[in-house]
Amino acid sequence: MRIILLLLIFVVQPVGAQAAPDAILAAIAQAPKPPRAFTETVSSKWLKTPQVQTGFVKLEADGTLTKITREPEAMIVRISEDALSLTRADGQQRTVPATRSDVAALLIGLRGVLLGDVAALRTHYDLQASGELSDWSLTLEPLDAKLAKRLTRITVTGTGGNIDAVQMLEPDDDKRLLEFAPL
Repeated sequence: MRIILLLLIFVVQPVGAQAAPDAILAAIAQAPKPPRAFTETVSSKWLKTPQVQTGFVKLEADGTLTKITREPEAMIVRISEDALSLTRADGQQRTVPATRSDVAALLIGLRGVLLGDVAALRTHYDLQASGELSDWSLTLEPLDAKLAKRLTRITVTGTGGNIDAVQMLEPDDDKRLLEFAPL
């Protein structure tokens, strides 16, 4: 089944043609998801210089995204279907349940791209794609008014079924850029 889906993506997608969001997400869904190193850069008008964090991310078998930060401060962030939880090096924990529509939409945006969940993404985001399947960009703009007050858009870039970077832009121009590399 996996081979048939990949063949359909490449046969239906002529060389040089612009990739559709569904084709990009199908390629992501079928791609292997080994743990990957990340560098996250946070830029804000409130920071004198951008904050940089490093670590690795992995997608658990149950679909939970785990982000383990090693530098500058150790912490673990888990994004599951129903909550976002943060555990600091000192053991202090905080969990935000996905009972609020804006939190649920943000969690779906982050996990939905990694899982290639087109239906869930279209429920909460306007999806736009540019580029070819070999080198693409996918933009998610929130449909939820509450989330749109906190998030202008998520831009995901990649090659084939691999995600190379995720950028989250907020209405006040603060941004978060996660860049991924093999471990």
